[in-house]
Amino acid sequence: MSRSARLARDDGLYVRSPVRLIAAFLARNEAGEDRYLQRCLENAKRWCDAVVVLDDRSTDDTAAVCRQSGAIVRVRPSETVAWGNESSARAELWQFAADHAGDGWILFQDCDMELTADPRPLLETVDLNTWAWSLMDLWDSEDMHRVDGYWQGSKIARAWLVRPSFVPEGWTPTWPGRGIHCGHLPMNWPMRTGVAPKEYAWRHLAYLKHEHRIAKHAQYMTQMGQLTDWEYQHADSILDGGT
Repeated sequence: MSRSARLARDDGLYVRSPVRLIAAFLARNEAGEDRYLQRCLENAKRWCDAVVVLDDRSTDDTAAVCRQSGAIVRVRPSETVAWGNESSARAELWQFAADHAGDGWILFQDCDMELTADPRPLLETVDLNTWAWSLMDLWDSEDMHRVDGYWQGSKIARAWLVRPSFVPEGWTPTWPGRGIHCGHLPMNWPMRTGVAPKEYAWRHLAYLKHEHRIAKHAQYMTQMGQLTDWEYQHADSILDGGT
């Protein structure tokens, strides 16, 4: 299967040269049989040249599962975990992935997200360093996603695919101080963004099962002090829908 390419000038002619695409995951305790780690790794491997995983001190077999799938895995040296203290982990993942991407692109993907279309054609842009698309929160069925109230992800394009080398000279990433919902990208990322065609979206599996929604809600409630009013209302609404 051919990899995506970009146009480069060589002796006055345009030639095609490969562009590297790296998938980047932050993972912690995702190896359970009721989780989606292996499925999402396989999704990334369909079109990425490599998958890098920053394991945030998992106490299960997450790192082993990732390595067995062919991913490049780094285990965080600190016992500080991502949940509730995510910013430092995101910063570490950014640098880890950027080192492997070189002049290429990074696809930021969570361990419960599947992409619906091949991102490689998007890499051929010579003007953009970012692509954005929507996220569908699957709910009770893989054929349905939630769209009411605080669940508008399928209507909003957000940045997921970036080229970290295509930035102004001297740019350095800056990350927010908050420990939750800090974002996949640096807060000062100099976006030159395109919105991908409508066939591109994330299928977000985190809320698909009722038991996972209960666990996610409980997890958010441990971080009440970090949530904004909107975030609290969104978290509280997890239990509103479905069976």
